[in-house]
Amino acid sequence: MLKLGNRLKKISEYVDKGSLVTDIGTDHGYIPAYLIQENIISKAILSDINEGPIENAKSTFIENEIYDKGKFYLSSGLKNIGDDELDNVIIAGMGGLMIMKILMEDFEKAKKINKLILQPMQNKKELREFLLTNGFDIVDEALVSEGRHIYEIIICRYDSVVRYSDDIVNECGYKLPFKKDRLFVDFIEQKISSVKTAMAGLMRSNSEDNEEKILDYKEKLEKYNTLLSNHERIINDEEYKNEDLGKVSVKNILNILDKKYPLRYAYEWDNCGHLIGDPEKMVNTCLTTLEITDEVIDEAVENNIDLIISHHPVIFSGIKKLSFDDLKGRHLIKLIKNDIDVISLHTNFDIAEDGLNDSFAKLIELRNIKILDVIGEDDKCPYGMGRVGILENSMSLKELGERLKTLLNIDSVRVVGDLDYEINKVAIVTGAGSEYYTMLKDTDIDVLITGDLKYHTAQDAHSDGINIIDCGHFGSEDNFKSICAEFLRSNGIQVMESRININPMHTI
Repeated sequence: MLKLGNRLKKISEYVDKGSLVTDIGTDHGYIPAYLIQENIISKAILSDINEGPIENAKSTFIENEIYDKGKFYLSSGLKNIGDDELDNVIIAGMGGLMIMKILMEDFEKAKKINKLILQPMQNKKELREFLLTNGFDIVDEALVSEGRHIYEIIICRYDSVVRYSDDIVNECGYKLPFKKDRLFVDFIEQKISSVKTAMAGLMRSNSEDNEEKILDYKEKLEKYNTLLSNHERIINDEEYKNEDLGKVSVKNILNILDKKYPLRYAYEWDNCGHLIGDPEKMVNTCLTTLEITDEVIDEAVENNIDLIISHHPVIFSGIKKLSFDDLKGRHLIKLIKNDIDVISLHTNFDIAEDGLNDSFAKLIELRNIKILDVIGEDDKCPYGMGRVGILENSMSLKELGERLKTLLNIDSVRVVGDLDYEINKVAIVTGAGSEYYTMLKDTDIDVLITGDLKYHTAQDAHSDGINIIDCGHFGSEDNFKSICAEFLRSNGIQVMESRININPMHTI
């Protein structure tokens, strides 16, 4: 009887009983032979591009007296695999780039595979990104230790849904952080050790050119440690099961958000927090968006979203009726009917540290960032609306406007003031903040960047000699969805950023 090592044995555990297994790049054919001997499957397809591995596989089947249960193809990837042979397909023991190549070369066949069991030796990060952004759902993942190595196994199938993935997800796993597996701790600690070693080398060189790389490494270490912290919470939660794979309650998500972007910072007239749904509902995937529209709700339904997190509140003023012939009523009915909860983070997100205004200031690389309008103190730390800072390099008003178009990926900005005016100090109020221009009077602030500038306000600012750049409400706030999504991912929550362009304005 065949005995498999830890790696091959773990791969075999993901094969469905009674399925037809196709082993691509079969080498010695150990996994299919083992599965047949254990009566998990009755037959298998074994394929490789080279004659040597095929002959080795044939020898394995002959030695174990199961030769009649195998079909052997001298073939490249999925090329000669029939549609009726696309049940459980194993591609293991090769590089992630080679696995991607095999799937891309016969993508139509790859889409028909019932279960893909992948075990990449290198380029795991690139493989995950390829799968998630090309319509494959990663339904499970596993780690297995053999010798000094920790190997990753990815189980997926095509469902046509394009999923967002960031560097941490691609590198550390889509499902792995949510499983009760202590091997994940060793897996991440190996990465932490590698980063610390690389960072120490850069610091010894004492070169200014390495400062940005060192900051990137520090940020990565912070994300690794957050993953470990969240994973420890899962390990210690007796009620958490691996089948939940990352589900967390709406209430807990709100608590996580409230710690970072305190709801108490919101203006009294605002309406922030959990606005629709059951706080105890378990959430698998969130969607972040600037605004909730019909198209965004449809996107959420199509992607099985449990919770939408928006910047602009879906319920703002009093509701007098709930009817499909009313725009707001239609939105609320569709959300409730499809069991989609809503959390809205509005002025609290504008005001909080690392919220919209802070992130905008960092986007345009301001230094010495301070609060424009302080409105209160929290544990002796001031908080308030808007930010002020110094540009790394001074530029003309026109050049700053052009730079904002590029950074925000917008077609145009509106500018009040002398286009040749030299800009050093900048004030920012994202969204509708043009009224803050009066705070620039008799100061050394050179320009206000905001949105929703009205004609008469522009006239008044021009008369007072105040420069303003209007990026539009959408342009100055659309990065909400990426800021919020990145924060939630760092806390182990699965998030998708809306791909709907909700900007109703066109420049012609």
